[in-house]
Amino acid sequence: MLAVLGYHLTSLDAQSVIGLALAPVVRLGWAGVDIFFVLSGYLVASIILREATLGEFDGWRFLRRRMLRLWPPLYVSLGVSWLTMPTRDASFILPFVLHAQNFIPGGPQHLWSLAVEEHFYVAAAVLIPLLARRTDPWACACPVLTAVLIAVPLARLMAVWIGTDVEHIYVQTQFRADSLTFGMFVGVASRYRPNLIIRIGSLRRSLLTTALLSFGLAMVMDNPSFSYTLGLVLVDIGATSLLLFALGARTEQPSRLVRMLGWCGVRSYSIYLWHLAIGRTVGAAALLVVPSCGTAAIIVALIAVLAMGQLSFSLLERPTASRRERDPRSGGRVVPAAAR
Repeated sequence: MLAVLGYHLTSLDAQSVIGLALAPVVRLGWAGVDIFFVLSGYLVASIILREATLGEFDGWRFLRRRMLRLWPPLYVSLGVSWLTMPTRDASFILPFVLHAQNFIPGGPQHLWSLAVEEHFYVAAAVLIPLLARRTDPWACACPVLTAVLIAVPLARLMAVWIGTDVEHIYVQTQFRADSLTFGMFVGVASRYRPNLIIRIGSLRRSLLTTALLSFGLAMVMDNPSFSYTLGLVLVDIGATSLLLFALGARTEQPSRLVRMLGWCGVRSYSIYLWHLAIGRTVGAAALLVVPSCGTAAIIVALIAVLAMGQLSFSLLERPTASRRERDPRSGGRVVPAAAR
């Protein structure tokens, strides 16, 4: 999330003090969403496997929880976008209704990743419980997940070779499945081979070095044909290394920085929805007031984005939290914590 914010907000004035200081982040900001995909793959796999192992997984309940979390803030933000359009053409909402905004152009471009997530939720709700029913889920998962990790990068390379637009490669689901699969691999291993995760997580220096080298190489090789093919693999390896690094962290009192990042993480969805429109609008207005101070404009834009994220979280995400925990087929009874 922070990489994406830096990527978009520093475009207000790339030559400002903040713009220059965050230049390395900006160069890799296009890959910020991959870090989110890896984390999402891990979390979703862990949740579904935990529930399926307990015999409490319900695909409809799982998808309902996702819909209640994603849809209210999404469609409010789209409605605001429609109200501010000069022509008020409602057809741009159609791709979002179909969950195909990464295939059909129109609407806020940065929301393509939500379509990838939605496609993943449906596939995960169907396929991961089948894995949990196997006699040896780990032995079954390893070859399947490994095949995906090999096939998807090869598909991206083939797409570049035949002349496919790299922007299509970057946003379409079939070319992004490996990022989610990296996270799923960690989630499956955490469930069925926890000692393996503990051993790998203990190699903290090696994991951090791997992450830095992977991100560094992806940043240095600043070429679209590389960045959107093998470069994405490097970013995924870096993100997976950071995930394993975090899983191996010692339990201790979180620092102020960790608490601040946690606050942003809880509100990251609302921040992501609004950051482009709010950040650029407020930042552009700030530049009109203080045209010679791009740093101030970026800071003001960041504050506005965080404030809007908090507002959206409080008014749209939090009120649906209790509804997400209730099963409508059981008379609104609260779902047990183990099944959430």
